[in-house]
Amino acid sequence: MITAAHEPTSGNFGRKIAIGATAGVAAGPLANLLRKAAVQAPTAMAGNWDTALGSGLVDHSQKMTVAARATAEKKTVGHRS
Repeated sequence: MITAAHEPTSGNFGRKIAIGATAGVAAGPLANLLRKAAVQAPTAMAGNWDTALGSGLVDHSQKMTVAARATAEKKTVGHRS
């Protein structure tokens, strides 16, 4: 048999929903930070995280820029008036 002590009151139930929602909202960014730390941990532990993350991207970006300029030059050389 359910007694009055076990029945949820509207104020108590709303408080539990608010606490659950707040915990859910806080868990999302926390999970993202933990995922990011787990993914970047091997590089950081190797001691060369700044060069590992930076140099490859810069080199690739520079190569793409040079290639795009070369392609643009090839396309525009014959069309100048």
